[in-house]
Amino acid sequence: MSGWAIDGGIPLVLLSVGALLVTLHSEWRLAFSDPNPKVRACAGIILAVNLGTAALIFSFTPFVTQIGLQFWFLAGAVHAIATPAGPGSPRATSR
Repeated sequence: MSGWAIDGGIPLVLLSVGALLVTLHSEWRLAFSDPNPKVRACAGIILAVNLGTAALIFSFTPFVTQIGLQFWFLAGAVHAIATPAGPGSPRATSR
């Protein structure tokens, strides 16, 4: 976030915090309300890991290191497994 503050000032810092909150909220909803129990389990684990990473912003700058990359990779992975597949795909029939 320090780089975002230098590059974009307060508006970009607010946008990055907003992106973190939206991502964590979306993971929360997946962890507690997805109909697939495997998705709920994966989302719960990833939510716990990502909450820990997000908490690091109070004492460290995790989003300029590999930890920040891990946050966004795991967020993308959990949303990929939760996204319904198109008609005719194997995942569409297994749900």
